[in-house]
Amino acid sequence: MDSRCPSARQIEEAPRPGCRERLRSLSGVDVPRPPPPGHMQCAPTSRPAPGHMQCALGRGLAPALYGPSLASQTSSRLMVERRLRRYTYGMRSLSSRYRGSQMPQSSPPLLGVIIGTAIGSAALLVIAALVWGSAPVVVLPWYAPTMDSVIVVTALSVAFLAFGRYRVLRQPLPFWIGLGFCAIAIWFLSHLLSFPGLLPGGQGLIAQSPNTSLWLAAIGLGMLSILLLVAVVARWPQQGMSGVRWVFWLVLGTLTAIIALVSLSVVFEQYLPLLIVDGKFTPLLNGWYSAIAVGYGVGAVLSAYRYRQTGLLLLGYLSLAEVLLVFTLAASVIAGGRLGSVWYLAFVFIVSSFTTMLFGMLSEYVDLYRRERDKTLELERLREDAQRRAAELQTILDNMVDSVLVGDTQGRLILVNEAGRRLLGVTSAEDVAPGLTELLARTRLRHTDGTPVEPEQTALLRALRDETIVQEDAILYSPRAKRDIYIRSSAAPIRDEKGKTIGAVAVTRDITDLTELDRLKDQFMLVAAHELKTPVTGVKGYAQLLLQRKHEGISPSDLKALEAINRQSDRISRLVNELLDMTRLQTGRLDLHLAQFDLSELMAETVSRMRLTTEKHKFLFQSPDHVLVNGDRGRLEEVLSTLLDNAVRYSPQGGEIETTVRAVDGEAVASVRDHGVGILEDKQNRIFERFYRAHTGTPYDYGGMGVGLFISKEIIARHGGRMWFESEEGKGSTFYFSLPLA
Repeated sequence: MDSRCPSARQIEEAPRPGCRERLRSLSGVDVPRPPPPGHMQCAPTSRPAPGHMQCALGRGLAPALYGPSLASQTSSRLMVERRLRRYTYGMRSLSSRYRGSQMPQSSPPLLGVIIGTAIGSAALLVIAALVWGSAPVVVLPWYAPTMDSVIVVTALSVAFLAFGRYRVLRQPLPFWIGLGFCAIAIWFLSHLLSFPGLLPGGQGLIAQSPNTSLWLAAIGLGMLSILLLVAVVARWPQQGMSGVRWVFWLVLGTLTAIIALVSLSVVFEQYLPLLIVDGKFTPLLNGWYSAIAVGYGVGAVLSAYRYRQTGLLLLGYLSLAEVLLVFTLAASVIAGGRLGSVWYLAFVFIVSSFTTMLFGMLSEYVDLYRRERDKTLELERLREDAQRRAAELQTILDNMVDSVLVGDTQGRLILVNEAGRRLLGVTSAEDVAPGLTELLARTRLRHTDGTPVEPEQTALLRALRDETIVQEDAILYSPRAKRDIYIRSSAAPIRDEKGKTIGAVAVTRDITDLTELDRLKDQFMLVAAHELKTPVTGVKGYAQLLLQRKHEGISPSDLKALEAINRQSDRISRLVNELLDMTRLQTGRLDLHLAQFDLSELMAETVSRMRLTTEKHKFLFQSPDHVLVNGDRGRLEEVLSTLLDNAVRYSPQGGEIETTVRAVDGEAVASVRDHGVGILEDKQNRIFERFYRAHTGTPYDYGGMGVGLFISKEIIARHGGRMWFESEEGKGSTFYFSLPLA
């Protein structure tokens, strides 16, 4: 029995309430859950995927790419994926446990049997020597040849089973056991063929002297002792070790050497030293048998020790067999060559030893068969469960609104859901082109500016290069709809448990309706802004005309009303201009008239104009003499006005507003700092979004559309610069922008 497998008792006694508990009972330890980079078994299309592929669609891709709104739509899918990953990982873990784990038993059952056998054998040997040792016995001429025949057959059976076990498990223990018992089978076969009395005249079949038969048995028992001792301590040969391919030649060479030694012993038998004289063993044979007995004793102790450590039953049976071999040699030494009850008992001990080893090997095979049967049934159950969950997942994928495309490491499509097939204009999985080149030719994939997308620029192939693509827009031609559609794609690599990229998954959404809605919205806003601008200009003109005649008898209340009309007209004009600018930015119609000018001078002029609008604020301005940039002076003045207006608006208690312009590392950096209310930390990451107002619903909500900072950042970006800010609630904000120096 392999030390890396659980025992049959553990399998039978373990509770089986569920699949995970079943895996625990079979593998001997709790089945670990997969690492957070999870994987799931994909339901294959009709075109089989090349190689083993596990798709990481359950890696949280949809919530990460499309936000929390999609996460709620995919919760059931992720639940199925997680359970499927657990079962798939459990199957791999279970298989590896059967191949490579060790599971010691707390109380090895054979230890008591070994100790009891040693005590019982010693008692039996003492009784046989003291009570029946001198008693006359019946001479049975067939006894020794019969026992030799049993020994040979049993040894060959043990060798056959041991080599078969080594071929399956590739462990050193069964290999050396098989080699030892194969060797002893040849030695005892030669002992049988040379046993005196098989031919008339008291001769053997292959030898004439009884001394030769005794030599062959003694050498065989000595070689078996050495090989069984090697079996306990050796770590070679194992799977993956160098020299394993020479195992066959080692066995063949050992058996050839044994046959050669037998032949030499028979040919030169007259030169062999005598081992028995006048019916008694010589000191040479007694010493030889004693040394072999010590070897078997050491092997029995080591086998029992390792059995206690590992719980491997084969080691327990080996220890028990070696204990019996010790008493075989002890009985032989006590008998001393005399035909008596102890001599007969020696054959009983050796046959019992070999039979014990054969029983151990057979019980190992029975136990291994039972475990393999249970494992096969469990794996089959898990496979069916995984297939069912894969089918459920495929159903979920096919009912998704988004298109899901999975590719292997070669860039070939191996899974496309129903939405993906509709997007590609095919009706079945068989019609999906596996290659991206044919797919791009059919769909005419283009960037939003109309330039074709090269195959290596597609989201799927970029994900295979370990990139993560988030919401990238493109245009493709739909053969089914016979028109262009706008798509938004996200992609991520698929990795195995070791982090190696084994494929990629792309999720694509049809945003044609959304794009058209945005276009209509921008067009409406443009028309509405133009329509609003005309009457507002008229109202403002008439208000200013009446204000110029304020000394011609206009009452104070009417004058105040006219000033309010003028201020609100300015506000509406500013809102209309912001609306127009935002629409132009969205549609790409915002033109910049670039020219070289002094940014420091522009900042000073803007600050001077803002001083006239407030009395509670003190403006501070620092700048070198000249900071030249290339840009649209009017647009950059709008940016500065927006930043200064926000600084005044969100510092209602007044205070200093610090403005600077300086040259830093080839850039002109301008800043506007106030000491007002600041911006909440949880709202800072959205401050540059369209229509976002950080102070909505607070006492500091001073109106506006929330597009001023959005427009300002876009204008700076179109100048090749950048905008950022620093803010702390209750302590104010500082906004920066940078432009390349002229």
